Amino acid sequence: MASYEELDSLIGPLKRAAIDAYMRSDGWGPWKWEIKDDHYLFVHTTTGSMFGPTTEEVTRPDASGEGGGDWRMRVPMAPDPDQEPGKYAPEFNEVRSRIDEALRRWKYLPEPGDIGELVEALRQANRTLALGSVSSNGTVTGGGTIGGNINLIMENSDAMAGGMITAFKSDFLAQLANAIGGHHAITVVLGSMVAAEQRIWEGAQQTVADTVVDSTEAFKAAADQGDLSWDVVLKVAGFAVAGAAIFASGGAATALAVAGLGIKVLDGAVPDEATWLPTQAPGGDFDSVMNTFEDTLDNLAKAIETEEQILDDNLSTNLEQVHSDQSSYDLSRPPIIDIDDDSDLGRPEELRIDPVLVKEITETFLPAIADELAVAGTHLNDAVSLSPLLRDSSIGLGQYGPSESYYPLRYLTYELIKNLQVEIKWSAEALQLGVEDMRVVDTGASDALEKHAKEVRDLGIGQPDSPYNPWN
Repeated sequence: MASYEELDSLIGPLKRAAIDAYMRSDGWGPWKWEIKDDHYLFVHTTTGSMFGPTTEEVTRPDASGEGGGDWRMRVPMAPDPDQEPGKYAPEFNEVRSRIDEALRRWKYLPEPGDIGELVEALRQANRTLALGSVSSNGTVTGGGTIGGNINLIMENSDAMAGGMITAFKSDFLAQLANAIGGHHAITVVLGSMVAAEQRIWEGAQQTVADTVVDSTEAFKAAADQGDLSWDVVLKVAGFAVAGAAIFASGGAATALAVAGLGIKVLDGAVPDEATWLPTQAPGGDFDSVMNTFEDTLDNLAKAIETEEQILDDNLSTNLEQVHSDQSSYDLSRPPIIDIDDDSDLGRPEELRIDPVLVKEITETFLPAIADELAVAGTHLNDAVSLSPLLRDSSIGLGQYGPSESYYPLRYLTYELIKNLQVEIKWSAEALQLGVEDMRVVDTGASDALEKHAKEVRDLGIGQPDSPYNPWN
């Protein structure tokens, strides 16, 4: 099986075979010209003399499909043959031009390996945001540390109660896992899309190579009046709906951690040859083979468009869903962030606080979660551009495929993650300073808490007009 990397070397033999078929199919019936090594020969059996028939010869293109078309006629006993250099060159050039035009947009297709870098970046973001372990080919690779740190925070906070601690558990901690689960779910959508694109272009490249090879053989069969073999299938169909399965095959966690999000994941089975679209075999003459060659490539472009439209619709649907259900992806303003006095923690007689446990939460567990969110954001930034999808704009959904739906969803996810990272940082500091102010009767602790609260207000942390607000 020829590969797409060999395409340039395959085009020459295709052109030569096509011109062979043209000379055998054109003119006075299918047997007008015979192929004799480096030329075409026609014997005028109805003319000639006792010295032999009159013959015509036309030089044949070379192995790279170039040249040829010089004509001469040999008349027995005539001193010199009639000659006309380039007599058939216009016809040969027209055949070559049709092939070049049909293949023009297919010579520079997206490289699956480059798309694979996007897929891996999103897999890494997905793993980092996973609240549980991730299995790859039966092996537990582990997600990030976020789930474990949330569990540790829960254990510590369960040992405390009252006032702001209760609010911390119900209004902050409970939301935190849901929001991160929502971010994780979006990475499944984004990752599934680029994983599907990678397989689509693997299939597209192979289909182009197969079409050139089978068309070459079909032209040869037309020239030789031999048996025709045609096995071209469009190896792109079905990958869009299998994006999640493809994404998961590299170790991504595609089982959504949060129920009821409304996220739509395309999780069909990965297609194989039995499900790919067959193409119509050509007839046994030049025109039929050439038309089939051109039509097959046109149908491939349409099949890619069909797949990319499925991906685009899915991205758009999920972007709308995220906007309509903001609370599943973003914390409502955590009340703990507004602590500016120890009294905000609640009445001392109603509080059960262990400063050591609080310090573990605010100085170890929450910062670790914020750090992991930063890592996830970095991985998302590694998938910021769909430039690896660049192709001729007539193929699929345009030069970069479903980019107009991908970009806003990816950017919103990045903004959500960065916003949550900021809220975790400021909430942790507020809780720690509030506990210190409650335990230490000096102006230093009080001043630090008040300064922090002022910075929260000045920066608009958690406010609609905040520069960190992902929705504005």
